[in-house]
Amino acid sequence: MFGKNASPAQIRAGLKWLDHMFLTPGDGFLGDYARAKRADAPVGLPEPRLFTGAADARDQQVKKANANVPVENYQAFLDGNQTLRMKIEPPNSQQIYSVLDGVVSAVLTKKDADIDRLLKDASGKIDGILARS
Repeated sequence: MFGKNASPAQIRAGLKWLDHMFLTPGDGFLGDYARAKRADAPVGLPEPRLFTGAADARDQQVKKANANVPVENYQAFLDGNQTLRMKIEPPNSQQIYSVLDGVVSAVLTKKDADIDRLLKDASGKIDGILARS
């Protein structure tokens, strides 16, 4: 992320910048809701909560103060999202999804799609992906 010739001071400055831009509720890239609102970008859409504790409370406070979408429409999602345990996507998921995308597309767009054959072909491709991992 940083140039190989960057000094320790430059690297520290870069890390501070990243911290501000991505980890500062109510400010920086992810949390400058006031700027987003002024730019007529949607503020208040349901999103995974990136922070916890006091940082989350601050993020939610600033987001609520600048919301320009009907947040009450998303309340069930937001309430339910708090009870989910987040998991990292398993290895090779994207490759597997790319195989399944073709199957889903064929089923949705071709009246004569042979679903059993499509799934059998996809299964073979996926087994190959998993065998290489």
